[in-house]
Amino acid sequence: MLSQYLRYILEMDRTTLFVPLYREMELIHAYVEIEKARFGERFDFECYVGESILQKEIPSLCIQPFVENAIRHGLFEKDSFGKVTLTIDEGDHYIKVIIEDDGVGIPDDLLYLLMKGESQAGGIGISNIRRRLDTIPGAELTITSELGHGTKVTMYLPFE
Repeated sequence: MLSQYLRYILEMDRTTLFVPLYREMELIHAYVEIEKARFGERFDFECYVGESILQKEIPSLCIQPFVENAIRHGLFEKDSFGKVTLTIDEGDHYIKVIIEDDGVGIPDDLLYLLMKGESQAGGIGISNIRRRLDTIPGAELTITSELGHGTKVTMYLPFE
């Protein structure tokens, strides 16, 4: 899984802004398996993706960083077992992506900065995703969180 993950990252064409959803899913599954190997059975990952949308093009690396944040920051700071759920559905001319965890949550001040797109909040990954989504008409990103109960990221990605 590590070699698959690294191969995906290294072979990624940096000039291609969009990739088929199935490629992003391959990266996500490889990442989750790496984390499970590192940290054992401390978390569950559930994934629900409509088969009909796996060929749809999405902005590259727009889902995996949120799954990574859910596991690393949401669950591993939690004392007990945790769960991350990824749900991807097709709507009328859009794909709806939801990443939810039952982790420690995000403090309000950090959540405010994340929603404003402040680059120091949440690392470079989230600010890069937000900046890319801002260039796509109709794309939306929301993050909600409650301390001690978890975080939910919702993205709407339009398609032709």
